[in-house]
Amino acid sequence: MIHEVPNIAGPENINAVCNCCGCGCFMLRNATCYNVPDVIRSNYVSQVDPSKCVACGQCVENCQVNALTLGQSLCSTDVIPARERETPYDTEWGPDKWNLDYRRGKTLVAESGTSPCKTECPAHIAVQGYIKMAAQGRYREALELIKEENPFPAVCGRICPRNCESACTRGEIDEPIAIDEIKKFIAEQDLIAEHRFVPQKKKEFRPEKIAVVGAGPAGLSCAYYLAVEGYQVTVFEKHPVPGGMLSLGIPSFRLEKDIINAEIDILRELGVEFKTGVEVGRDITLAELREMGYKAFYLAIGAQASRKLGIEGEEAQGVMYGIDFLRRVNLNEDLTIQGPTVVIGGGRPGPPSKTSAPGGGRAQGSF
Repeated sequence: MIHEVPNIAGPENINAVCNCCGCGCFMLRNATCYNVPDVIRSNYVSQVDPSKCVACGQCVENCQVNALTLGQSLCSTDVIPARERETPYDTEWGPDKWNLDYRRGKTLVAESGTSPCKTECPAHIAVQGYIKMAAQGRYREALELIKEENPFPAVCGRICPRNCESACTRGEIDEPIAIDEIKKFIAEQDLIAEHRFVPQKKKEFRPEKIAVVGAGPAGLSCAYYLAVEGYQVTVFEKHPVPGGMLSLGIPSFRLEKDIINAEIDILRELGVEFKTGVEVGRDITLAELREMGYKAFYLAIGAQASRKLGIEGEEAQGVMYGIDFLRRVNLNEDLTIQGPTVVIGGGRPGPPSKTSAPGGGRAQGSF
């Protein structure tokens, strides 16, 4: 309530009394709802050092009152004039000026557009930030910036769909920047033991024990960020190896197993415990885990099922679906295919067609 004082000194001159957390202050919520930011002021006034700014957008995303946006696209030739902001001092203020939906619809990128690569990235990584750092030879800092949003850059560098490159405005001139290759190069530094980046824990120890069910990408990401916060995390995985579809659903010629293991090793260095070969619900129940002291659970059981074609005969004996086939191959299970073999669906490019199938059969297509 300490912000709730009348602004008698005029715009931007109100007495500063608090470094606001932006979460629960009644006056902050009033000012945001009624769109009158001049009635509040913090002791802390941020400033941007242009020589250090890499346009990563972290300040925009972490501003509690949406006071910042990323500006106009740097490659634009048409300058969009800044919109003048109305204030209650020179405008009749009424409900038409309020922002009743202030808790939602936060704008991260101005409509005039900058950083379309970051906008298109599913993980919303600060692409332009780590590219600039890489250009300056600041590979360690670039890796830290990537891992703010994506704990497995070496994995993504090999299987990423590259939405960022599709949106890259450099492509309007000649061709997009090789964003994924740059990320892959930065991540390669993390695979070298002496260069490996293990994030500093925000709190060294928290007493709460948390169970993560499933060691796929979602479960591993959850475990990573919880460990950074200092929690005691245990990951339960029903298969004998962690990684989920990374380990069991992607062929090694696209994603090497040592890359996956190297990224998972960082979680172990953060103190995450892995229990493989344990299926929660069959080998152990959530009630039993609660009795063991676990206070919270994150269920990341995945969706490891192949998409069926809906055609006659797809359930016949001898028909094997892609995900089941890859899982058995990656687990080194006994797998023998006899006679002529038909592969339906090419997927990502692999070995040439008519490659010998396991067991001596001839595969028509690619796999």
